[in-house]
Amino acid sequence: MSAFGTWEVLSREDFERCLPLCGTAAFPPAWQRAVVRRKDFDHSGYVLGNYVDAQAELNQLRLFDEESDVARQLARAFTAAYVFDNPVPLPELPPERLAEYCRDEYGAEGDSLVEPLRAAHAFFTQGLREVNDENLVVFVIR
Repeated sequence: MSAFGTWEVLSREDFERCLPLCGTAAFPPAWQRAVVRRKDFDHSGYVLGNYVDAQAELNQLRLFDEESDVARQLARAFTAAYVFDNPVPLPELPPERLAEYCRDEYGAEGDSLVEPLRAAHAFFTQGLREVNDENLVVFVIR
């Protein structure tokens, strides 16, 4: 079964109101009210998590602390959610190293993940452009 991935622009103020509601029946409607705009990812949502891992391995860039309080709260509502309240410059994933990483990390399926990971790079780059004084961006895997 494949996961669904999005980036979602949320009002900073409304996001803060949503967090304590994670895992409750009040969370989904509060989240929907907080969403300003949303974009779907064209590949499996799991690739968004794979992208975070690839950046860590290939560029030693830790994009998000998955053990943070925010991550733990959101894990009660989503498969995974990566919150960005500041723009982050993303280094490219070097093509040869990316292909090697995919083969090493995912074995026989590795070659089929190169293009989705490149698409995830573009998706993250686009989403991070949405961060501003009023809004933050959350990359969500459902």
